[in-house]
Amino acid sequence: SLLQCSVWQEWMLSLCFINPKNSEEQKITEMVYAIFRILLYHAIKYEWGGWRVWVDTLSITHSK
Repeated sequence: SLLQCSVWQEWMLSLCFINPKNSEEQKITEMVYAIFRILLYHAIKYEWGGWRVWVDTLSITHSK
């Protein structure tokens, strides 16, 4: 599936602010994390081998 083939997690994390400076940056970060959760849930629950997406996500976030 597409969620397993591409490194979408890195792109999504690049949209977030690690330390948001204002309410707008905070809102953007919250929205990105909400979408992130939905995509991860879908990958793990509905896709064959979806657990690999979780492992990739942990690896990518650890490297940031």
